[in-house]
Amino acid sequence: MKRGLQTILGALITCTAISTQCEINFNDHGLYFGRLNHLQSEAAFYQAQKNGQHVVFKFSANWCGPCQQLTTTLQKLAAEFENVLFIEIEISRFNTLKSKFNIRRIPTVIFFKDGAQVHRSTGAQTKTYWTDVIRDSFGL
Repeated sequence: MKRGLQTILGALITCTAISTQCEINFNDHGLYFGRLNHLQSEAAFYQAQKNGQHVVFKFSANWCGPCQQLTTTLQKLAAEFENVLFIEIEISRFNTLKSKFNIRRIPTVIFFKDGAQVHRSTGAQTKTYWTDVIRDSFGL
């Protein structure tokens, strides 16, 4: 990603020359490329879904062992795929999203490209599996 100030699909992106992390400001929702974000509001979800070119949403719970394993994997992938926005959603905090996306098993991971769902998986798969899904889903 280029350093400096960029605008992508109506969102303000700022990167510093000394940092590989870029802040994406979807109406002050404080989401970042290069790391696994924790969803803070439903508004942030809908803004990221609508304006994000490549977004990975992980639905999970803090008591779920496979979810914690997947967290580690997605943190590594977020650092590798800096043009993909990774967001973790705690289902106990966001029941409306859980219902809307018919989350029955966790972890569930949903991929959105240009606002449309392009892939959905459940379970803590291997890093290789997720790398392939990211490349296939987003054409990277």
